Amino acid sequence: MDKWLSEDPPDPPAEIACQLSRGRFWRDDRRRLIGSDRYWDEGADDLLHLPSELGHALVLALSRLPAARRRPFADAFYERKQSAPVFQPDDDATRLALAAAILLRLAAVLDDPDLFDERTLDLLRGTAQRDDMSRTPPAVLDALQEKIARIRLEFESEDPAEPRGAAALALAEVLDPSSGIVDLKEVLARSTWAAVELAEEERVLRFLLDVDSALAEA
Repeated sequence: MDKWLSEDPPDPPAEIACQLSRGRFWRDDRRRLIGSDRYWDEGADDLLHLPSELGHALVLALSRLPAARRRPFADAFYERKQSAPVFQPDDDATRLALAAAILLRLAAVLDDPDLFDERTLDLLRGTAQRDDMSRTPPAVLDALQEKIARIRLEFESEDPAEPRGAAALALAEVLDPSSGIVDLKEVLARSTWAAVELAEEERVLRFLLDVDSALAEA
């Protein structure tokens, strides 16, 4: 970090992201999805010129690519990104709407109708648009609670590296946050993991750019 911060001119953010992706942290099955690399606390997100949540997701994706593909992927992302370096939504409703928007973009990448059935997609669309969910029919809410309970029972104690499980737990975190407040970083990390493990590289890039666009709009 001292070297990166003292460079004049500094290394390009794409190069720093690639260097970060080689760290031991990204080989830890659980911490990479729900933890934070110590470099983030030392200012890595500033060097990446990205919101912290998106920087984490980008480096996570890079860590799963062949070494020769990392810099081209990072360059392609930075050439088209739109979000500002700092993003701090000041209310829970904004974070929840963004988390739902992330899941909608993941649904487009994964094409998993069992996980993202039409009823679930409708709920995510409503949440992303900040609709009044208190008007949701009780039968729909009952089905939703059953689905979330099934997801948590099936995946919470399973292999955290299982990509479909990561997507399912991201969905549960959005529709029924375990702490009462949605963890946007965890939702994005789990979604990115699912995307990079199950989809082609170009679709992963598209997913991250779509998330970047959503942050920029917010």
